[in-house]
Amino acid sequence: MKRTMMFAMVSPMLVACSAGPEGEEPKTESVEINLNPATLAEATESLASIERLMRVQEDDPRALDALEKLKPRLDELNHLIARVEARPGHVVSFYEPEPGLVGVAETWPAGKERILTPSDLQQSLVPLYERLSGGAEAPPALIEADARARLGVDQPGAELEPGLVSSSEQIAPRAGDAKVGSVTQAITYNEGDGLLFRDNECFVEGDFKECHLNRSNGAWFELNTRSSFMVVAPYYAPGVINVNFKYNGAQRYSQPIAQGETWGFAWYSGVSCAIGWFYCNNSVANHRWDLLQADGKSYHWTVAGKWSCGNQTSCEAWPAQ
Repeated sequence: MKRTMMFAMVSPMLVACSAGPEGEEPKTESVEINLNPATLAEATESLASIERLMRVQEDDPRALDALEKLKPRLDELNHLIARVEARPGHVVSFYEPEPGLVGVAETWPAGKERILTPSDLQQSLVPLYERLSGGAEAPPALIEADARARLGVDQPGAELEPGLVSSSEQIAPRAGDAKVGSVTQAITYNEGDGLLFRDNECFVEGDFKECHLNRSNGAWFELNTRSSFMVVAPYYAPGVINVNFKYNGAQRYSQPIAQGETWGFAWYSGVSCAIGWFYCNNSVANHRWDLLQADGKSYHWTVAGKWSCGNQTSCEAWPAQ
């Protein structure tokens, strides 16, 4: 079923009051939330303001209302070009924040299987959309973006050396380490189904791949790569965790993720073609992912990057789990 997006005009600023710490007399704190940010940087500040309210009261109705009103503006700033709900709770979104740069995100209920398969992401976005939507015609914006991504556009910037640039200094045990446990152990639900995540989501392919279970606080990774992939599943996250993506140093995506949600992301560098257009592949570009507003929160997290892939199709394939 195709989901139709409608953008509503909202008040550009929300001023909220929050109570003092437990055991103290309530006090008023003015928290301004910009509901019509002009840039993704401003949107990140808005999400940080919402987070401050939720730190005091997780279900603060003013914060929840602000978050819902901010989401349509985030879709605009993220350059959403198509979205489809393939089945209840399973939503796939397509983005093109600059010509030739394509991102795909899927969200699905915790504990359920994702819809997108490795082979899905190897094909053109248009037939993928049409299959997910049950035969609905792809919107023009997606058709045009797919053409740019397949034919290639000029890719500005210096040549980069492929590989890992930097990552979080503090990491949780990797999947498969002794501290994680074995697949014969029972799932401990109050620790977020770590073994279930390990067995179903942790990437096993890619030039760079990591899987971290029961991680707390913020995290990041930065790669010079042709494509990057990530899955995040918060299991203790009062408020939201904000996922940010930068491409060649410019912020191109921001997405709040709530406790109980699972999100998968795939982002592809723009395509360059050899002389004569007989060979095209994703360019090597800088991809940086950050998990913000994550202090004191817990989640599972797996990431991967591909840069030695021999062609565009293999670069864009979801790393098999």
